[in-house]
Amino acid sequence: MKKKLLFPILFASLLTISACNGQPGGNQTSGSSEPVVETARKILKASLSKDTVEAGIKSKVITDVEGVSYRSDNEDVAKVDKDGNITTDEPGMAHITVSKEGYFDRVLKLFVDEYDTLDYLVEGFEFGPAIVGVKLNFEGKVKKGDLQGKQFVVKTNRSNRTVTSVDLCDQEGQIIDAEESRYVRISLEMRYSGWGPSDGASCFTYANSVNNWTDNITAEAQLASGQTLKVGDDEYTSSFKFNSIRSRIVLSTRDWGEAKSHTAEGYTLTYKDYQTDALREDGVLNPLVIWLHGMGEGGTDPDIALLGNDVTALGEEEIQSHFIKGKQKGAYVLAAQTPTYWMNSGTGSINNGVGHSIYTKSLKSLIDKYIADNGDIDTNRIYVGGCSNGGYMTMEMAVTYGNFFRAFYPCCEAYSDSFVTDEDIQKLKDLPMWFIHAANDTTVNPENFVIPTYQRLAAAGAKDLHFSYFTDVHGTDGNPQGNNYQGHYSWIYIFRDEVALDQADPQNIAAPSTKEVKDAAGNTVNLFDWMEAMK
Repeated sequence: MKKKLLFPILFASLLTISACNGQPGGNQTSGSSEPVVETARKILKASLSKDTVEAGIKSKVITDVEGVSYRSDNEDVAKVDKDGNITTDEPGMAHITVSKEGYFDRVLKLFVDEYDTLDYLVEGFEFGPAIVGVKLNFEGKVKKGDLQGKQFVVKTNRSNRTVTSVDLCDQEGQIIDAEESRYVRISLEMRYSGWGPSDGASCFTYANSVNNWTDNITAEAQLASGQTLKVGDDEYTSSFKFNSIRSRIVLSTRDWGEAKSHTAEGYTLTYKDYQTDALREDGVLNPLVIWLHGMGEGGTDPDIALLGNDVTALGEEEIQSHFIKGKQKGAYVLAAQTPTYWMNSGTGSINNGVGHSIYTKSLKSLIDKYIADNGDIDTNRIYVGGCSNGGYMTMEMAVTYGNFFRAFYPCCEAYSDSFVTDEDIQKLKDLPMWFIHAANDTTVNPENFVIPTYQRLAAAGAKDLHFSYFTDVHGTDGNPQGNNYQGHYSWIYIFRDEVALDQADPQNIAAPSTKEVKDAAGNTVNLFDWMEAMK
């Protein structure tokens, strides 16, 4: 096929705003049994032009989502001028938060395509992220009928992968039911092997106790020997290899918007959040679930914090369904990220759970800002939890800010009981708290952390106190026969929505926990039911 050269260019796309009336968020009908949203914010519905703009010899700008074009909050990637024109010269997918003062922000997704390239697709699992497919980008449109029966050979990180399906997809790699598309997704089998995915599917490197994206990831795809594919006026043969990576697309975080940051008390925290239009526009006050990551997920890329512990499960249907009641369409989720680790007391080394964090006030400031930015959050239903380092920080927030939060769910928490004073116990005993841990955790020994603290709280008369204590940690991602994880991975049970049982006798700790947890009406509940019942 004829090849073309790529030149540096500037891309532009014009947004068109459709007129409509904004619906005030605070003007609720009197006499309604639903809570009133105390906010002057309005919801502005607008449409984005779906035109494909020819922008150069080998590139096009694709925009195909709803958005509002007034200003851009992320001008490092793209700019929106006063007329609604978007300009960028960075290939890949850019998130641009565009808003008008007094209205909800919307996140615009801008795609700058380079054809004859591929994207590698990532999903999060119990054990972390894996490469689950590649997306081929064509200049012309591939017809569904022409794609049927085509076979591809794919390698990631120089390892042969097993192809499970070949489908038309959209710009984000989501499989679509359409007659034609400029994008083809090749889905790949993912298998678990000991510490993570096998067969070249790995995309994280763990070094110096921190996860990062692996440098120099490779991916390539080509038609099987003897096969051809007609695309417009071009014909692709098995001799053409897609091996120029345009970008990484994280499928699991598609509903989590752009990465943001907040600076307070001398420290900058990064974060992402889960929210949907249905949630923002349901006309009622909604709960907020906060997650604090473990030590390995610190840094400045919130996707690492989301994928390292499968946190995106908090935005998926299984867990969100616990918060869909009446008009309420779910829960907000905020995943905050520290640039280093939560157990940082400013000494330059890990404080081993016996010192106060330098990020305590910064985190509280971020939470306050997030609530202010989303006026329909119910400030009486804010839940905070996290694992390991994040479990430590959960306890730190409980000790420091107490009743600001409605409840706490620390997992394999690393807040040493020796650091918990009797005065702290008196503060904590009146706070709803649900501990999660595994008995075979050798990283954070429950005998030194959760067990004595839990027993002291129980002895002090804590009324809404629970402890799901697991014998060990199991899962099934990438292996239907089951995976045996190290004991520290007890957060897996949270994201599998399997935290439900309590200790039968707080003074005689046993694993596994066996006692059912009941709400005020006597109904059996699990962790997220317990949260939702706190009206």
